[in-house]
Amino acid sequence: MVTLLLEGAKSGDFRRGVDPLQLYVTIVALSCHHLNNAYTLSATFKTDMTSPAWQRARERHVVNIVLAYLTVPGNDD
Repeated sequence: MVTLLLEGAKSGDFRRGVDPLQLYVTIVALSCHHLNNAYTLSATFKTDMTSPAWQRARERHVVNIVLAYLTVPGNDD
């Protein structure tokens, strides 16, 4: 991950100074919390968070969040 972040920063695609450990922990938290608490969250929000459709939507959402954080604004060729 460190190499990817450094190469992305060098090319101007990623912001500089991203802490790899913080990024990793953030990705894990965004990707796992709903799975670890699926039954409680599903009951609370009356949404089946175990359904494949909901999980695909969640994956897209997490990817968008992480890319929005990593990428340099205005560098979208």
